[in-house]
Amino acid sequence: QWYQRRVRAGNNSAAGKRVKRSSSKYEAAEGNTLSIEQRLHPVSKTYNFTTNRLQFIQHKIMKVLWKNRFCWPFQKAVDAVELNIPDYYSVVKNPMDLGTVKRKLENFEYQMGDEALTDIRLVFDNCFLYNKPQDDIYSMAKDLE
Repeated sequence: QWYQRRVRAGNNSAAGKRVKRSSSKYEAAEGNTLSIEQRLHPVSKTYNFTTNRLQFIQHKIMKVLWKNRFCWPFQKAVDAVELNIPDYYSVVKNPMDLGTVKRKLENFEYQMGDEALTDIRLVFDNCFLYNKPQDDIYSMAKDLE
């Protein structure tokens, strides 16, 4: 990110010029570079603001979804080992659950409301993609949607 920095020294040629701020994504607080693992798996980007739409999604839509009696299968990520469905991740390429959406809303990881709504729709689309219409989980998702 770029920001304007004013230098108080009188004859400095850098006065009023744009200076690149050190990125915490690639440098530690002490100035040391991050390890390879930290570079490959950076922390999600957070925004220091929220919009009315994001607040509405978090406080109204997510509350209604979370309290619904059919929400429990969608609150946590699908554990393919526990559920004995080894082909789940080969069918569903972008897994998403409502718990992740809730955490992202609480940590301000969405910039716009459309991003949150897209992730909520992805939860149901993944369910419809993997399960058959006669399955109970399919009808639960249809009712919750």
